Amino acid sequence: MSLKISAKTAEAQARAGLNSTEWKRFLAVTKQEAERLATDHPEWTRWTQVYADTQADIQERVVKQLLEEKIHKIDVDVVDWRMTQVVRKVHLARTPSHKEASKPTDRPHEQQPPTEQPLAPTKPTDRPHEQQPLDEQSMTSIKPTDRPHEQQPLAEQPLASSKPYDPVRESAVQNG
Repeated sequence: MSLKISAKTAEAQARAGLNSTEWKRFLAVTKQEAERLATDHPEWTRWTQVYADTQADIQERVVKQLLEEKIHKIDVDVVDWRMTQVVRKVHLARTPSHKEASKPTDRPHEQQPPTEQPLAPTKPTDRPHEQQPLDEQSMTSIKPTDRPHEQQPLAEQPLASSKPYDPVRESAVQNG
């Protein structure tokens, strides 16, 4: 029975018959092979993309290295299981977009809140993008009609609906 690629680590280790020390060496040897593969063939980003003869060579080197370290021969299914994972991980670690994605600036939940600068009042104009900062004289010359959002006292302004917004219902109300 072959080892499924989705198998858990404990299952793969049991299938290989390795103790924790031997397992750590197996992980290190396969990582070295994956790094060598990524250097020699950066276009291969998945184990399934690696040519069969190259896969066989890597499997043979892994088994040979383990045998040199007095670790018994393991099934190639376990090597395939590990290489499937480690080739992807090595590729992702070498990918600039992955490294950039791991920067805190790309993770908003880890960013520091921006320091807020108080906004200076501006003169209303016909062109909002051209509003000018107010001076003392301008502030006294603004009439309540120049500030439609301030025409009603806050207590008299209608409260937001407690009902959820329903775009279908809103369009039906607006369209009659």
